[in-house]
Amino acid sequence: MNTIVKIKVLAVLALGVLGYGVLGWRFFQPAEPGAAISFAADGINWAGVGMGILLAVLLSGLGTILGRSQGEHIGPLAVPAGLVALSIRSGGMERLLIEHVGESRSTMFYGMMGEVLFWGLLVGIGFLVARVIRMLRTSRSEGTAAAGTNPPPDKRGSSKGKLRPKMRQGRGLLDGQMSSRWLSGAMATGFCCIVTLLLLLILIQSETKLLAAAGNIQVGGPPPVKQILLATGIAFFLGALASHQLFEVRLDWFLVCPMLVSLLVYALGAYKGVLPVVDVPPQFMPRSVLFATVLPLPYVGVGMLTAIMGYWYSVEMYYHRRAQQPST
Repeated sequence: MNTIVKIKVLAVLALGVLGYGVLGWRFFQPAEPGAAISFAADGINWAGVGMGILLAVLLSGLGTILGRSQGEHIGPLAVPAGLVALSIRSGGMERLLIEHVGESRSTMFYGMMGEVLFWGLLVGIGFLVARVIRMLRTSRSEGTAAAGTNPPPDKRGSSKGKLRPKMRQGRGLLDGQMSSRWLSGAMATGFCCIVTLLLLLILIQSETKLLAAAGNIQVGGPPPVKQILLATGIAFFLGALASHQLFEVRLDWFLVCPMLVSLLVYALGAYKGVLPVVDVPPQFMPRSVLFATVLPLPYVGVGMLTAIMGYWYSVEMYYHRRAQQPST
C-alpha cells in the first residue's frame, strides 16, 4: 500500500468520523447525557434510522469517488469509521443493566440482536453503493470504448445483431471448485469467530467478586468504554489476521465474523446473564459472559473496521513474503 493510497484511506476514515460523529450524533444522541446509544434505552429512533441509511449512502459514495481506482475497497470504510466515532461518544451498558434485571435482561439482549442487524445493514449498504459505482464506471468505460471502435454486430446472433451472452460452464454450486471455495470461506469465518471470542473472553475483564449464594461464580460489572473499544478492536483484528493466514479467502467472509460473534454473545448473555440472586448489584453479570456488556454499535463498527484492517495487513504480509522469495 503506497503513500497515496494511505492518504486516501485516512481521508475516507476522516469523512466517516465527521459524518456520523458530528451530523449523525444529532440524531443518535441519547436522551440522557452519558447514556448508551441503543434502541433498548430509548426505543427505535426512526429519524436516526433514516439518517443512518442516508449517511451510509452519501459517505460511502463520496469515499468511493475519492478513492478513484481503489474506491471500491476504500469507500465503504467511511461507514464503520463513522460507527466507531459514535461508539466513542456513546456511554456504556451499565445503566441498561441496572434498568433491566431478571427476565427483562434476557429480553434486552434479544433486542440487541436486532440492533446488530441494523448496524450491519448500514455497513452492507456502504459496500453495495461502492460496487454499484464501480459497475457504473465499468459500463461507462466499456460503452465509450465500444463507441470508439464501433465493432461489427455478431452475425451468429439474432437478426437484430445482439451479442450472445457467454454460457457458464460447470455445475453451479455442485462444481468442485465452487464447493471448495464455500467450504474454505465457512472455515475461515468459523476460525475467525473462535479466535475473536477467545480474545474477547481474555481481554474484556473488570473487577470481580465471588458470589457464594449463586454457586461460587465470579461476577463483575461492565468494563470502561475505552477498554471495551480497545479489546474489541484487538480481538477482531487478530481474528481476521490469523484466519486469513490459514484461509486465503475474500474479505466478504471476514465481514460476517463481527455479526456472528455479536449474535452469539448476546444469545449467551440472554441465557446466562440473569443472576439467580437479588442481593447483588444490578449491573453485575457472570464473568464468563462479560463480553455481552459490549454494545451492538462497537461490536459492528469497531469489529468491522478492525477486521478489514486485519485482512489488509495479512494481504500485505503475503505480498511482502512473495517479494522476498528468490526468483527462479
